[in-house]
Amino acid sequence: MPRINAAPNARQPQTNQATIRVRSGDTLTKIARRHNVELNALVAANPQLRDPNLIRVGQELNLPGGAQESANNEERVALSGRTYTVRSGDSMSAIAARHGSSLADLINANPQIRNPSQISAGQVIDLPSGAGNDRMANRWNDNGAEGARWREFRGINAGRTLRRGHTGDDVRQLQEALVTTGHMTQAQASTGPGMFGPLTHASVRNFQRAQGLTADGVAGPRTRAALGRALSNGSRPGRGEQPQPAPIQPPVIQPAPERPSNHSRPAGNYDGTRPAEGTTNTQAWIPVDAPVQSQPGERSRARYDQVLNQLSVGSNPRYRPRNGNTYCNIFTWDATRAMGAEIPHWVDQSGNAARPGAAGAWEMDANSTNRWLNNQGAANGWRQVNASEAQAHANNGAPSVVSWKNPSGIGHIGMIRPGEDTGRGPALAQAGRNNFNNRNVADGFGRRQVEYWIHD
Repeated sequence: MPRINAAPNARQPQTNQATIRVRSGDTLTKIARRHNVELNALVAANPQLRDPNLIRVGQELNLPGGAQESANNEERVALSGRTYTVRSGDSMSAIAARHGSSLADLINANPQIRNPSQISAGQVIDLPSGAGNDRMANRWNDNGAEGARWREFRGINAGRTLRRGHTGDDVRQLQEALVTTGHMTQAQASTGPGMFGPLTHASVRNFQRAQGLTADGVAGPRTRAALGRALSNGSRPGRGEQPQPAPIQPPVIQPAPERPSNHSRPAGNYDGTRPAEGTTNTQAWIPVDAPVQSQPGERSRARYDQVLNQLSVGSNPRYRPRNGNTYCNIFTWDATRAMGAEIPHWVDQSGNAARPGAAGAWEMDANSTNRWLNNQGAANGWRQVNASEAQAHANNGAPSVVSWKNPSGIGHIGMIRPGEDTGRGPALAQAGRNNFNNRNVADGFGRRQVEYWIHD
């Protein structure tokens, strides 16, 4: 393509000139043809362009006099009738990706935004026609204890043992049961619905003391059974009464906690065809607590295999592509959490791992995860290596990942698993368009220039 030269001594454009916004794939030549103007006239109308060969999506350009409207009116994008409120850390490109829209359509749907690179938290923008639901929405925001999602749960889940730091629907059930039995106020539950924080921990201990159980704040089988009996017996405060917090008491040392530590959990025997219990939550923004852990000091090739096999990425509904979204970063998040080397999904504004839904926290896609590895990886025990080193590291039972930063999209990331570094690259388990538990890097990344990272 011939290089376009800037117009010498170009006059400043008049204030009543028509303007357009640059769309993905645009060049000045294409814009000039679309509006039936001379290329030199278009360049002259935009003296702010230091290099006419470099224009960016969303940039506003002036049209010279006599320009015609695009024949198919491409500049106007139909609206969906829905809006989105900008959150801290958002960008137009991230919002577009989360809603399955193109950046150009999102920008063109919001002509009131003069500079798409500068949006602020609280700003309301229009979503273009065809935009999907926000795949990263914090869906707990439904008016807390008064919301419909709260009311739909009854009783107490008989699944995993719950402890401080857990999140999910089962935590919300636990909170509802504690409210019903009078050991937690609805105001307390509303401060973090579905999040097992200090208030939930204290409320569980209050209930355990009242039931003569070990007051360790862990909701295991015995605590759940006691909650079930209390709910069946209608144990709750009388009308008009408010639950009173239990007085602060010194901790009681008990010889046998309800839940063993991760280090003493059995490795199980998973073959990668069926996901382990507690790993199938399709609310992908909520972390899962995988039963098999591989913490530093207990790592081995066999345990690494079991960590990945229990997630059963090839058949687990949590990672299944849906609504135009894929979940490679969620699979890597789950696997590295179970290995004590978390590559986080939620981070704060400084790039530190954050609690899901925390104020100012945001969710990383695969490209953001690649940036995190390059910027924060070293501080979190990750370092970049070659393919052979990555395979050898996984074979020794230590976390190893492969990452690709897409210059024009969301990117990709996967787990290197124990196996052989063949002509098709190291052994790979991945979620994405194609989910599989044991193939090779070329099957998921093709021949792209990837990065390998290991955790020491």
